[in-house]
Amino acid sequence: MDAAARRAVGGLFEGIYRVIMRRNSVYVTFVILGAFAGERAVDYGVHKLWEINNVGVSSLMFYLQSDYLTSICYMCICLSCVLRDMYEWLM
Repeated sequence: MDAAARRAVGGLFEGIYRVIMRRNSVYVTFVILGAFAGERAVDYGVHKLWEINNVGVSSLMFYLQSDYLTSICYMCICLSCVLRDMYEWLM
């Protein structure tokens, strides 16, 4: 097989290489945009799957989340008081 025939047989991967991977700037841009698009697609899919599986549970989840956040705030306040008391005791 001569060189011209080998180049014609290159196919899909040869075309992808010529378009995307030949220059470093184009390749890096392709990778960054692909990662961003992939992240958005996965986020959208997981969000829709979560909504489909939790139909009618949203009010319960809101209540649990608000209660959970309130308890976290109380724990942070108590922890800061304990740390302040320990600091005063040590000094």
